[in-house]
Amino acid sequence: MTITKNDIVYCDANFLVAYGSKKAKQPEIQKRARILFATLLISGCKIIASNLTFDEAWLGIRRELGPKSIINNIRFMISKLIERVGLRLINYGATEFSYSEIFNGLSSFTNKLLNHKNFNVMQFQNAAIGVKSALNNMNKFGLRPRDSFHLAIMKDNKTTHFISNDGHFKNKNQIGISLINF
Repeated sequence: MTITKNDIVYCDANFLVAYGSKKAKQPEIQKRARILFATLLISGCKIIASNLTFDEAWLGIRRELGPKSIINNIRFMISKLIERVGLRLINYGATEFSYSEIFNGLSSFTNKLLNHKNFNVMQFQNAAIGVKSALNNMNKFGLRPRDSFHLAIMKDNKTTHFISNDGHFKNKNQIGISLINF
């Protein structure tokens, strides 16, 4: 992977979570994300994300912290087992941190990113055209709605590289953007 100062690199939320989370469940992934971010800064490329990315990243950072307390061990263990197949109990036996409890950490994480001179938050140049593009991406590439919006924002902003560990981009060769896994 070669990144130059002329490249535009879109960051997925899973990359930002790995990069910015103070308490990482997978320290090796966090280390790779931090090295990759430093590489991007050294290259002088334009690093971008969207409002959607921050929404997902804040949720992901909160999840990285894990439960605040476990109220019911049995329900919590059952929930952990069924999470492996993508389900979760409504009352899963634990309480989570509120956003107000982790606000200072989220604020520090966000400001650290926004203060990098090469980092920008992007959105659609024309919102109506962007929404239509996202809808088309769902059909053309079989993406979920949020991922189709990310792709539409990337294409609208002429992104050359996409950093993600997200497996939802099955037709990655067809999207016209180089995928970087970390």
